[in-house]
Amino acid sequence: MNEPGGTTLQMVTVRWWNASAYYAVSVARALQMAGYPSIVASPEHYPATARARQANLTVFSRARTESLNPLRILGNLVVLKRFITHHNIRFLNAHRPEDHAHASLLRAVMNVPIPVIRTVTDVRFPKKHALNRWIHQHYTDYFIFSSRSSVERYQSVWPFFEEGKNYTIIPGGIDTDYFTPRTASPEQRTALGIDRDAVVFGLIARLSPVKGHRVFLEAAAQVHRRFPNARFLISGEAVEITHSELQEYAQTLGIAPAVIFQEKAADVREVIEIIDVGVVASLDSEVVCRIGMEMMAMGKPVIATRVNVLPELIEDGEEGILVPPGDASALASAMEHMLMKPDIISRMGKQARKRVETEFSLPVLAQKTWRAYERALQHFKQVHS
Repeated sequence: MNEPGGTTLQMVTVRWWNASAYYAVSVARALQMAGYPSIVASPEHYPATARARQANLTVFSRARTESLNPLRILGNLVVLKRFITHHNIRFLNAHRPEDHAHASLLRAVMNVPIPVIRTVTDVRFPKKHALNRWIHQHYTDYFIFSSRSSVERYQSVWPFFEEGKNYTIIPGGIDTDYFTPRTASPEQRTALGIDRDAVVFGLIARLSPVKGHRVFLEAAAQVHRRFPNARFLISGEAVEITHSELQEYAQTLGIAPAVIFQEKAADVREVIEIIDVGVVASLDSEVVCRIGMEMMAMGKPVIATRVNVLPELIEDGEEGILVPPGDASALASAMEHMLMKPDIISRMGKQARKRVETEFSLPVLAQKTWRAYERALQHFKQVHS
C-alpha cells in the first residue's frame, strides 16, 4: 500500500502554453523545490515540455495521451505503467481531461495501485455522460480546483463534491523571487512619452475579445476627460484582434495620444515595471490568472473584474478594486478613485505583494498541493483497505 513520499507525475497534454500548462509546470517546480520529486508528462514539442526542461524538471514524453484511438490508448497505458513502476511514481495528477481518462484507466484496467488527482484549471463544464461520471466518481481520489467558480460548474453537473472531503481550491502560485517589486526609470517612461507624474494603467493580455480590451479603452476615454495626464498601456500578442484595430478604436474614442501599444514582451516584467496599476478587464476566462499574480508580486495593485478566480486573488479595497465585467463606467470609476487618492496605489501595491508572498508563493503552492495529495492517499487507503 502507498505511503507518503515518492515521486509525483504531473500529466498535462495541451498543445499551447495556456493556464493548465502553466499551472502543471508550476506545481511540479514548487514540489521539486520543496523536496518532493516531480516529473512532467507531456508530449514532445509541446510548450509544457520545453518549459519543464527550462526549469530543470524531468520530462516523460513517450505517451501521446491526446489520442482517442483505442490502440494508441492501450499503448499509452502500457508505456505509462512501465514508467510509473520504474520511477516509483506515487501520485498521478491529471491536469487535462485526456490525462484524467488515462490516469483513471491505469487504475481501472492496468491495476496501477496509486491515487489519482484531477486538477481543474479551465472554464469548461465536464462532459455529462455515464463514462465520465464513472471516472470522476469512482476512479478519482481527490480534486484540486483553481477557482470556486469551477467547483460550481462541476457541482451543477454532478452534485457529489464536498470541500475537504474530495476537493480543495488552490488558485496556483507565482515565483516571488523572480517577480519582485521594481519600477521603471524616468528615462524608460520618458522614452514612451509618459510624463514623470503620470499614472499608467496597464492591461497585459493576449489580444482577444474575452480579455476586455474595448471595455478598457471605453473606460480610458471616460477617465481621460477628467484626468488628461493619465496613460493607458496595452501589451500582448495579437490573436483574435490586431493592434491596429485597437489603435483605430482608440482614435475613434479620441484618446489615441494617451494610449501606449506594445507587442508581447519577451520578459513581461519589463512591461509590468512601467505601469502603476494593473488592469484585468476580462469578460470570462481567468480560472487561473497568471498576469494578475505577476502584477501583484511586483507590487502593483490590480483593478479586476469579478470573474472566476479574480475575487479569490484580490480582496476589494485591499490589493485592488473589483468591478463588474463589461462595465466601462465602473472600471473608469475605479481608475478615477486611484487617481484622486494616489496614496492608495502604494498601499494596495504593498498589500498585493504581501498577499502573494503569504498565499500564492511557490512554497505555499507546494504545501497546499502536498496536503491535497495526502488527502487523496487517505481516501485511496479507505477505499482499498
